[in-house]
Amino acid sequence: MSVSRPLFELERLGWKAFQDLCLTVVREVLGQDVSTFLASKDGGRDGAFYGRWAPRNGDDTLDGAFVVQCKHTAKPATTLVPSDMDEDIAKTRRLAERDLADVYILLTNAGVSGGTEATLLSKYRDAGVKHFRLFGADWLSAQIYESPRLRALVPRLYGLGDLSEILDEREYAQAQAVLESAKESLSKFVVTQAYNDSIRALDDHQFVLLLGEPAAGKTMIATALAVAALDSWVVRVIKADYPEAVRDHWNPNDRNQLFWIDDAFGANQYQADRVDAWNRLLPQLQAAANRGTRFIMTSRDYVYTAARQDLREDVFPRLREGQVVVNVHDLSLPDKQQILYNHLKLGRQPRAFLRQVKPYLDTVAESDHFLPEVARRLADPVFTRDLELSRRGLVEFVDHPVAFLNEVIARLSRAHRAALALVFNSGGALPSPVGLTSEDAEALRLFGVAEAEALEALNELNGSLVALMEHGDDRWWVPRHPTILDALSRFVAADPELMDIYLASVPLEKLMREVTCGDIGLEGATVVVPRRRFSLIIKRLREKGDWFDDWADRWTLCSFLERRCSDAFLRELVAAAPEVLDRLAHPGAYLSAYAHQLALTKYLHDRGLFPERHRRRFVQRVASLAVDVPDAGYIMNPAVRSFLTPDELSSIDARVRSKLLAGNLELLADLRFNYDVADDPADYLSPQYDALMAYSGAFADDPDAMSRIQTLRDELDELRSELDEDYDPPPDADAMEWADRLGADLSTAAGDRSVFDDIDL
Repeated sequence: MSVSRPLFELERLGWKAFQDLCLTVVREVLGQDVSTFLASKDGGRDGAFYGRWAPRNGDDTLDGAFVVQCKHTAKPATTLVPSDMDEDIAKTRRLAERDLADVYILLTNAGVSGGTEATLLSKYRDAGVKHFRLFGADWLSAQIYESPRLRALVPRLYGLGDLSEILDEREYAQAQAVLESAKESLSKFVVTQAYNDSIRALDDHQFVLLLGEPAAGKTMIATALAVAALDSWVVRVIKADYPEAVRDHWNPNDRNQLFWIDDAFGANQYQADRVDAWNRLLPQLQAAANRGTRFIMTSRDYVYTAARQDLREDVFPRLREGQVVVNVHDLSLPDKQQILYNHLKLGRQPRAFLRQVKPYLDTVAESDHFLPEVARRLADPVFTRDLELSRRGLVEFVDHPVAFLNEVIARLSRAHRAALALVFNSGGALPSPVGLTSEDAEALRLFGVAEAEALEALNELNGSLVALMEHGDDRWWVPRHPTILDALSRFVAADPELMDIYLASVPLEKLMREVTCGDIGLEGATVVVPRRRFSLIIKRLREKGDWFDDWADRWTLCSFLERRCSDAFLRELVAAAPEVLDRLAHPGAYLSAYAHQLALTKYLHDRGLFPERHRRRFVQRVASLAVDVPDAGYIMNPAVRSFLTPDELSSIDARVRSKLLAGNLELLADLRFNYDVADDPADYLSPQYDALMAYSGAFADDPDAMSRIQTLRDELDELRSELDEDYDPPPDADAMEWADRLGADLSTAAGDRSVFDDIDL
């Protein structure tokens, strides 16, 4: 019987994954808990249960010993014929003699005709089965189509059907950027404990932070979660590349938003300016999560370790509560086998290759260095062109994946390397059609490659080292996996010529997040710039102009100079660009907002690189802020106090005591005017309360000053009461039970039959 629903390409699953799917269907659709058996010692039963079953179609209730058998074919559009089941019928006869086969349920991805079903019914009854039920490809596809829950339990199914038919047209349009790149990857996805933990984190906290080493599979889990959430929750998935994207796109009146942020705290290394931007947004994230908005973040483990010292986890506790560590060392052997199988079975390798490596695949999966990304590369001929197809060659391939990829890049033509450099220099997202910047043109000139050659090479790399993404009318080239950029970075760092290209052409902001000027032992640094090239970095910094006028630029520069530059580089910088010292000597109001700038100032001062004339100007500025704002940073910030001599500290104290007596009504008026009803008044006024508390501790022996401080505190309390009346706090989000609805995936223990048994069929 023909159906209007899409058919899923279940022949691409492989025998083991198909068996797992069938047992999940029996549990989730037919409502039965199933006992599973070892793959080659099942006695003719892939699964079994004993009890009573009331079919949904209205048939009589069945009871007794049930047998579940899964018949998989790797050939598409195959029709089951009765003789296909002869061996199983012989096993069933023996089961029936032992009263273990009252009811026989056969599930297959082959097509089933009415004649075949009637013939098999007769044969199974002759074998001693009382009741026989047969479910074929049409029925299985219908269950998958009708059940978002089933699809979320087995995310591979999203990659085996037409997503535009699974999801309605509106949902598909909303998540097109996610889905465009998801289908092929999802078809190879294996449900792991990390995936199930992530589902629970989203349900319990509306937030999950996926942590793991490079190529551990964090992005793939995030993709599966996003598509499953889109399907099950009918949410709007927003791929946010920067913290500001969350701020700009969050709709407080829309509970059905999911923000997905890859590499939230930096792609390859910790980016202090991005973490600071998150800190400023954490109250908004808390409000959004309370209203029901969901968040998926990913981060490399070493990046997060560096970032968490600066993150305000107390403001957004979900950062702790929603963490899921994606540890490749926690992958079970069956998980690794299935990951390897899926990539090879659905990859681009010819059947001859699969037949030759088949004897060694269990060894590959057993390796302690196995990564999901390794499986993807092994399935792509681009990466295996010179691979020795032996146990030793495959073990080497698995144990040294980045080094091997570096060798692949080294063997590429100059045009292909230039094409990768264009993607690299664009920050990993090169717009298409490609419009070369002056930096891009210079890079191609240094490579000795014409623009047409590079663009042709870019197309040739599509699907292997790079991928062309599309969203509406926008298209851009991206690396096929982040580790490709890691390998390219190592290649660049090892080649003096390419280092010059990199330093001259990469965007300056990106450069400052990736290089170190001198070897300072920073983990994850892309390129260590040697001393003889310091002048190039300084020249580019000066060409940028005044870094201190823009808040984000200021934080980027200060973080770079303090954390990523050697003393030798800093000495050259202050000698060539004294204007940096001039700006450091004149911080803005509310010194607490200039933590990185103050840290850099102290860092230079401690190394004798902040001259006395600049120190005196800095002290004068601090004294002015303490009186005019008032800003108690000189009391509260140890870095600031370290600049002050005892006489200077006493002088500032004396000025503050006298000026406080004049009051500060202008400050209160400004605070009232600038208030936003979405801000918690207690948080909004905390800098002023902190300043008064600091002054109270400093002037506890001065009754006149303490009286004026109390007057100002009373005025702040009155202002806070006024703001409390305007405050519109977000309501708590409705409790969600997605994890309970989905449950845990059912997996089958591996037996004597290898998962790779049909890899070359």
